[in-house]
Amino acid sequence: MAYRLKKKEIAYRKIGDEYFVLTPDDNMLHNVKGAGVRIMELLDDGKDEDGILQVLLEEYDAPAAEVEADLASLLAELAEKGIVARNDG
Repeated sequence: MAYRLKKKEIAYRKIGDEYFVLTPDDNMLHNVKGAGVRIMELLDDGKDEDGILQVLLEEYDAPAAEVEADLASLLAELAEKGIVARNDG
């Protein structure tokens, strides 16, 4: 499944080692930490889920199945919060 960062619909900024994201639909401020920061950077660069997975596998010493499951989980959470959207096309 492909996701995209909703750049035009949200406000986001990296401060220190966290991303802060404002979703205007619900006026919520979210923060993304840890490996999620790297995922946000890669989404901001336009990488799709497969591209992000490949980068994470190169950068982190963890089993591929675990990295893939964690990535899918975080993307689903970000989608639920309105930070990313699925590309259905």
